[in-house]
Amino acid sequence: MAAAERTGIDVMAEVEALVAEGARGPGTDAERRAGRRLGDRLESLGRTIRSESLSTWPRWPAGLALLLLLGAGAGVLSVSVPEAGVALALVTLVVFVLDAGGAFPLARRPFGRRTSQNVYSPAPAPHPGALVIVAHVDAGRTGFVHRPGIARLLPRPLQLLAVLLASMLAACIVRVAGVDADALTAVQFGLAVLLLAAVALAADIWLSPTVPGASDNASGAALAVRLAERLDGKLESFGVHVLLTGAQETGGADGMRSFLRRHRRELPRDRTVFLNVDEVAAGSLRYARREGPLLAARSNAQLAGLCREAGAQPVDVRSASDGFAARYAGYPAITVTCRDEHGRSPWHHRRSDLPEHVEPEALAAAEELCVELAEGLDATVGPELREP
Repeated sequence: MAAAERTGIDVMAEVEALVAEGARGPGTDAERRAGRRLGDRLESLGRTIRSESLSTWPRWPAGLALLLLLGAGAGVLSVSVPEAGVALALVTLVVFVLDAGGAFPLARRPFGRRTSQNVYSPAPAPHPGALVIVAHVDAGRTGFVHRPGIARLLPRPLQLLAVLLASMLAACIVRVAGVDADALTAVQFGLAVLLLAAVALAADIWLSPTVPGASDNASGAALAVRLAERLDGKLESFGVHVLLTGAQETGGADGMRSFLRRHRRELPRDRTVFLNVDEVAAGSLRYARREGPLLAARSNAQLAGLCREAGAQPVDVRSASDGFAARYAGYPAITVTCRDEHGRSPWHHRRSDLPEHVEPEALAAAEELCVELAEGLDATVGPELREP
């Protein structure tokens, strides 16, 4: 890849400044300060910005713990009242799928609402198409499950929990069918123990501090501002929009979903592309082949092809990312990231996610990949958009 062009935005300095704002949890003052700082940097480039407020329910670990408790309770209830046990297990599984999948979060709503914000900078001039560069500003919590060894052992924890809840529902249904054997009781007891162990892990996340978030995702937010500087006026068919989302670390990408609800009419699906920049501070270049916490959605094939041509390798992103939310809404979207040999971000949700662990070469490589992707998109899709 070509050497990065010199620009006025020092990405590393911006990462350090964002971390210095404090714990950027969803809906916190630190998140708002970080958003304002990035908005000021965009304004210094001659761009206009909008600060758009949104409601979020950030205590997702508490909601998850509640659902797991209900799942375990359904097994106990089914021993004495089988029909009630089935009903409780079914409702718990449905709400879990809606909540964990990011489609419609319900379980975390009883635990309090906060106000977050998106910082949006539309393209300076009209173009046939829109390239929306996205990065989230907030940071998530640490916890035992984010330790490297545990994360490798449980690469898809939400899918595992869905299987446990579905198994409990199946056991309850079997009991309703008239089976009342010791073996079934033992199975339900074992499932209940596993669900209660998961409750402890969810509570641990709830009680753990917010990480510094240098990689996740100060690196992506700072790089998004730099990309705006490099790409403004360079693309013939695409206007460069910048979206810095809040409340992504809520388990449902609340900031992105709020933005899509608000702007879907002015950003048609056949003329808008979302480029999500997430955790680009350490490791080798990757692009999301599939994204989603439960049922993963494939990234746009053309965007994935451009990433492969630029030298990036595929990886599955098992979270409700901003890229997943855009893809779920029907937009062409892809996430650019950096990962280690295990396909993980080395400092993901760890207290050691500090500026001193940011690799300048990873930032530079991610920048060049995004520039090549934007230019390739302009060259291949642009002529179709310009046709009358």
